[in-house]
Amino acid sequence: MTVPGCDRCACCGTHVRRSGEIGMFKILDASKHRGGTRVRFVAGERARRDYDWRVKEIAKVSALFSAKPNEIAKAAENFIEEGKVNDQKTAQRTDRYLQFVAAGLKPENGVVTVFEEDLTPFELKHFAGMLKEKFPSDAVGVFSSIDGGFNYVIASSDPELTKISKSLNGQLNGRGGGRDGMVQGTYRADKSAVEGAFRETFSK
Repeated sequence: MTVPGCDRCACCGTHVRRSGEIGMFKILDASKHRGGTRVRFVAGERARRDYDWRVKEIAKVSALFSAKPNEIAKAAENFIEEGKVNDQKTAQRTDRYLQFVAAGLKPENGVVTVFEEDLTPFELKHFAGMLKEKFPSDAVGVFSSIDGGFNYVIASSDPELTKISKSLNGQLNGRGGGRDGMVQGTYRADKSAVEGAFRETFSK
């Protein structure tokens, strides 16, 4: 098939006596490929099944968003924006909670140890940074439980922190690392082992 000024394609093996035998024809997408354009399409019964599938999926999404089929894109955009606003509010509440917890903490022998539930790795790092700013001369360890162990972030001004972190990983079946005074990762050990090893390592 030749399209003047556009493309020339060899026969794909499907022969028809007239174009009407092809039936429905739908281009699904097109992408650049080796200096040309690769087109993906369906035709005939496959095109009908594809259309039927898309109508059903649109109906499902329409019901989920309680929106008309021609308004689901806008409904999805609104849903995503509402999610971002809620995430921001949740982050602000978490930050206020962490500040409250930090206000009640005091170092013990040069060590600040905190175990908090349900903190994400990002929240752990944020909290450790907050505590290190409050206790610059002390070692800070923030831990949050996961299945079979703990996520951790340790902040310390000790120049050997990276080396120390590797040693703790060995003791606590851990993994992770870092730099610039902060390391993070996971330990596969119970609370008493984690707390004991951390305090023994960093206590002054």
